[in-house]
Amino acid sequence: MHYFLHMKKVLLPMFIGRLVPVLGITLVFSLVAHSSSAQLATFAYALASLSVLTALTSMCLSATGNVIAGQGQGERGAQQVFSSGLLLAAALALVGTLAAMALAQTLWRLPGAGHFDLPYLVNMAWLYVLCVPFTIANVFFQLFHEGAGFASRCATVRTCAAGISGGLLWVALWFFSGRDFALMAMGYFFLSECLAFLAFIRLARQRGLRFKPALDAQWAQQILFLGVPVSFGLAGQKLYFYCLNERLAQASIDLVAQLAAFMNIAGLLLIPALALSQAHSVYVSKIAAGRGTAYGQGIGCFLLLMLVLAAAAVLLGEPVVALMSGVTLSYSPGLLAAIMVYLASSGFLALVMGHLRGMNDTLRPQLIVNLMLFTLLVPVIYCVAPATLGIMGYVWLQSAALALMGAVLSVRVWVLSGRGRF
Repeated sequence: MHYFLHMKKVLLPMFIGRLVPVLGITLVFSLVAHSSSAQLATFAYALASLSVLTALTSMCLSATGNVIAGQGQGERGAQQVFSSGLLLAAALALVGTLAAMALAQTLWRLPGAGHFDLPYLVNMAWLYVLCVPFTIANVFFQLFHEGAGFASRCATVRTCAAGISGGLLWVALWFFSGRDFALMAMGYFFLSECLAFLAFIRLARQRGLRFKPALDAQWAQQILFLGVPVSFGLAGQKLYFYCLNERLAQASIDLVAQLAAFMNIAGLLLIPALALSQAHSVYVSKIAAGRGTAYGQGIGCFLLLMLVLAAAAVLLGEPVVALMSGVTLSYSPGLLAAIMVYLASSGFLALVMGHLRGMNDTLRPQLIVNLMLFTLLVPVIYCVAPATLGIMGYVWLQSAALALMGAVLSVRVWVLSGRGRF
């Protein structure tokens, strides 16, 4: 299939399937910020601490879409991938849940936890633990169905789950406030993931897939061979954000809340680039030749997307910032510039890594990214950057590091496309 025909078919559903959950999370953060901004830092800290484990386990399945797109054996191959992936998802859900329970029980020992109300922080953490097994399973279901050509159905599932959960939380705002509402907001994740889980099971049954976990060594090995490095890389990025939260908490609790509000806004605007990255990656998995040309086409689409996002940010930036951060962040040209630079650097890195994942190359790129994070960026943040730098300064440092990572990995794409591995 031609690159642009592929994008026309799958990009919008993949975009919706990723946008809607983020809109739900954005709604949660916004409602907490407006209901009780004092609880936003606690809410963000609990999520940042536990999401490391969720990323580590769920992203082991992140290559499922690439595997199913490139398997080329029809329904028989799809059933084998589904059975193997289902078994892997169940095992990872168990491991992830047990690890999250252990962390929630010992959360009070983390260095930054002393800045918060510990019993309240621990209660928030335990509420998040409820959603962990469903989150991990849903990563497998969504990527499997998308890779098999059911991206539109996945978008519908995510839209309904987030819409119902968000609507109930909005109603709860009329009856709860402050600390009680922040706890209700944490329950959003359990409800939305549980609803999506049930809908994904229904979709699998409608497709005639059998829920008989059976380990096929070939498919299980391929899923893990590509997915475990992605898990390692994403967990490293989550660990970096935990380190950054710790650094900010040492300076001021307000900086933790400002970072949460900034990432809330940037995360929403980054969704189109992440959808483009996944759609591009699936296309690269399907083709055996012309991957260098596909990379150039992907860069062209990415540049066009950045122009559209920049125009939208200029036109709608001020009301979006006010809606999503309350009084935590103030709109300014400097904030707008920081958001756009962060989007460009993060989106570029996501596209490059998606292309490499489509070429079955995940280990070395993730090693490169994490090496640069923890040998360059973290030392600068802890040892060089002054405590008075402010949240925008930390964002600019991170954006520069992400752009450098993308440039390094672009060289790797060029090498793999034309001159063999290195």
